[in-house]
Amino acid sequence: MPSVPPSLVQNVVRGLSGAYMRTFHQLTTDVPADFPRSGPMLAIVNHSSHMDAAAYAVADPSRPPAVVIVKESLLRTPVVRWFVAKWGAIPVSRDGHDVAALRGIVGALRQGKRVAVAAEGTRSRTGHLGPLNRVLVKLAIDMARRDIPVVLGVTIGTYQVLPPGAILPRPGKVRVSITMPLDLSPWTGRKVTDADLEEVGAFIQRRMAAMLPPEQRPVPGTPVLTPPVLTPPVVVAASSSDATPGTRPADAAV
Repeated sequence: MPSVPPSLVQNVVRGLSGAYMRTFHQLTTDVPADFPRSGPMLAIVNHSSHMDAAAYAVADPSRPPAVVIVKESLLRTPVVRWFVAKWGAIPVSRDGHDVAALRGIVGALRQGKRVAVAAEGTRSRTGHLGPLNRVLVKLAIDMARRDIPVVLGVTIGTYQVLPPGAILPRPGKVRVSITMPLDLSPWTGRKVTDADLEEVGAFIQRRMAAMLPPEQRPVPGTPVLTPPVLTPPVVVAASSSDATPGTRPADAAV
């Protein structure tokens, strides 16, 4: 494959994605004017469509731009493998027990990158926000303890545009909203307990639900967290950025 600078691949793909999203889906974004543009960051996002990654990558004001994470099985195709390498993506297994992916997330944050992770650890098949991945919630607390900002991001409309099973996208508007960093300080000064995980999970789930339209909010009775088993979260996107001076290593996240 030809030798092409990764930044060129990222900029071209992001530019084409942005042109498509704005032209055919009237993409709009809601990002605070003082949103941090650089430094490591963990973004917890909803994930109900294969279009989420493209929408979030276009809306994310971080520089360098966000890079989309792909499932490991796609690496069998040489062309896709080349793009993944140029993009700097983290391969993710979808078997629910991908410890390597979790290490990749922590490693990326330690290197000063920005990582966006699916809140439930997988793609919602109904469009509704479901139970949060408990490993991700613990990771969020640990990153906040290391002064790495944790933000929330929601993508609205992508489930209707490209629901599970659909091959071609349908007409429809898409909107992306991203918050300022969360204040998780009440839970960062002590050893994390199961009760802490439930509290932080409920806090994040409520905040995300308030950002979503009724048809994407958790249905009544939805648990706060996934069952206590080893299910590392699925990464949606990550972007490189200069590490914030003084940031502590994130090599002991979980």
